[in-house]
Amino acid sequence: MEWGQGLRDSVRLAFHFCAYYNKFMDTRRLITRRNLIITSLFLLIIILIWINLLIPVQQPPTPNPSPEVINKQGDTILFENNDFQIVWLAQSNSYTISILSSPFAEIRSQAEQKLGEVLNKSPQDLCLFNVTVTTPNFANPDEAGNEYGLSFCDQTTPKPSMTINPNLTPLSVISVYPAGGEVEIGETTNSVFIDFNQPIDITSAVVLIEPNVEAMPRAHPRISGQLIIVPQSNWLPDTTYRATVKAGLLSKDRKFQLKENVVVEYQVKQVPFPDYPDDH
Repeated sequence: MEWGQGLRDSVRLAFHFCAYYNKFMDTRRLITRRNLIITSLFLLIIILIWINLLIPVQQPPTPNPSPEVINKQGDTILFENNDFQIVWLAQSNSYTISILSSPFAEIRSQAEQKLGEVLNKSPQDLCLFNVTVTTPNFANPDEAGNEYGLSFCDQTTPKPSMTINPNLTPLSVISVYPAGGEVEIGETTNSVFIDFNQPIDITSAVVLIEPNVEAMPRAHPRISGQLIIVPQSNWLPDTTYRATVKAGLLSKDRKFQLKENVVVEYQVKQVPFPDYPDDH
């Protein structure tokens, strides 16, 4: 009986040991699983923070970028988009509006409104500033080559006046064709070609042909320093004309400026007809 009782006690003890061992193992597995979950979440948070630091935050595009100084003179782009650009010229304390698309009148109005917003000025106040409006040939060929004021200040167009900046290097003339004097171009619309020592900014060119010939400035497609004065009507024979490039013409880099008017005088003669032999 004692032997049987000892066997039962041993079996009972082994059973209890196995029960406690199973509970210990279950607890161990539970703790390991919990630790694994916590550790995984912690690592995930660290990875997300790291990714957020590495990837730059993309700001939404703004229609009114901050002013940008574009050269050593301090000229500053106040606003620009695909339709127009507003620049403050530091040395002359003036503003230029470049109309880069069409229709000219509509985009000009938008640009003038934007200038008022940028400067926080009323239209009446803007009229006290030196503001010029220009447009390149590719955008508005009919208006290109002229300088305009603000539409609500002065309705007279074009406005052929340029501020002469004494700090800019003089722009020099290399050659003029025809050179002047008597020229046989009567009843034609032959152009006048003027070469300068620097590539020119055609949007700053103001040209005249007097008397009574409307003229347009054009840039040579390959010779960057050549200005072409294109008459819009025929030269009349036996007439004296003056072709003028107004002072203020700028180089493309805006480091050179024409300080005085370039004036070429022509005594226009009729183009001679070829002398054909009489047929017999």
